[in-house]
Amino acid sequence: MTARILRYEIRDELLGILREPTALFFSVLMPVGFFALFTAMFSGQATESPSTAMIVPFGTFGALAVVLMNPGIGLADARERGWLDRLRRDMSGVQRVEISGERATVETARGTRYPFRRRPNGIWGTTLFTAALTTEAERAARDLQLIERAADDYRRAASRAR
Repeated sequence: MTARILRYEIRDELLGILREPTALFFSVLMPVGFFALFTAMFSGQATESPSTAMIVPFGTFGALAVVLMNPGIGLADARERGWLDRLRRDMSGVQRVEISGERATVETARGTRYPFRRRPNGIWGTTLFTAALTTEAERAARDLQLIERAADDYRRAASRAR
């Protein structure tokens, strides 16, 4: 089952690159650039052997790749939210598709219904998780307003102290 989930995760990430080409920068170009940067930075140091000379750039790149690229974070988040269980519940195959304008419903052989919506770029996406994501976005907006008010209070207090 883990290999199957990994395949879905890789497929999802590749589709993400196709849907949002700027993701190519973060998934391919940035790692290659970091590796080239660290190799150039540490290649001039005197070392005993070529293998020793490669430890620093490879080690630095490896550590930063994990920290910056966060592999599997999307999968862990989906698992934590219960989305994987919800999608895994019924992978029996498509029985029928109902399309009505910009909305569609896919019904599986077992009768589970998955809602979809056409995005402005023409690609269909599931709306199964829209409510949770909207709630999260609204909470983030409230948090931002709170932080901005606190920053304004701090600036006012700092200007009075002068």
